[in-house]
Amino acid sequence: MIAENDATPAEIADPVRMIIDEDACIGGGVCEMLEEATFLLDDDTVIAAIVGDGLLARERAEIVVDRCPGRALSFVEIGSGLEAGTEGRSPGEGDED
Repeated sequence: MIAENDATPAEIADPVRMIIDEDACIGGGVCEMLEEATFLLDDDTVIAAIVGDGLLARERAEIVVDRCPGRALSFVEIGSGLEAGTEGRSPGEGDED
């Protein structure tokens, strides 16, 4: 099995690219606990960083985004043209019924 941080978008079902808002990150480490191949909590700054290209399957990305205590995570669609830092889905987005 290929680790997602080593995979290409074609090898991941419904891939998205993760984004961290470093100003919002509170260093809870939930992202690293859930997706240790994609996130790393810096020992000095206690701020999360993305490992590799930050690709995750959408389903897994939604879980990590929703569980981030600092609401610092979002993602963008691969090939959306928004990958250069513009946020895609934010925590709670689309949860209204």
